[in-house]
Amino acid sequence: MKGLPSDLHAVATVNPVPPDTVAGQRASVQARELRARLLARTEQTRSVRRRLPRRGLALVVAVVAALIVGSAIGARLLTGSDVERYLPQGSLAFSGTQPKCTAIESGIAYRCRLARSPTKMTVTDADGRPAFKGAKFGTVDDDRRVNGGCISLNTAGTEWACYIGQRAVSEGILDPGVLGQKQEGPAGG
Repeated sequence: MKGLPSDLHAVATVNPVPPDTVAGQRASVQARELRARLLARTEQTRSVRRRLPRRGLALVVAVVAALIVGSAIGARLLTGSDVERYLPQGSLAFSGTQPKCTAIESGIAYRCRLARSPTKMTVTDADGRPAFKGAKFGTVDDDRRVNGGCISLNTAGTEWACYIGQRAVSEGILDPGVLGQKQEGPAGG
């Protein structure tokens, strides 16, 4: 059985067919067919093994690309005044509210206070009073790309927690597919 590939050797040890027949060294038709089938299966197995890592690699590349986009978006935002500008660019709800934002985690997390409740869009409870608490809106950078989002911390809609880049996705404010998308003007709501 010397000189046989390992898979043929395994078959030869449990198969009563002589090893030289399995190796294709005999001229019988059955031996040649058996060898051809074994070699074909071996090649199919190798082919499947080669494809699996490529799929995994493609997934890893996609995840890394998404993280880089999120990080690149976040890296451009370093000041509260940038975020103040991005609020009304993202949603009409922030138009005319004069936001003032303070960095909690520079480039990533901000707390924004509005001079007045949003008026271009109304979120009310059953009694007609403002009910912004938990409302979520996207922010848009100067390149007109969705770069983050904010969530209201109070019912009046004057206190907001804003997150930039991937953090807005992690906080449940943005869907992963929205981050980095082009937005031509402020959203209506």
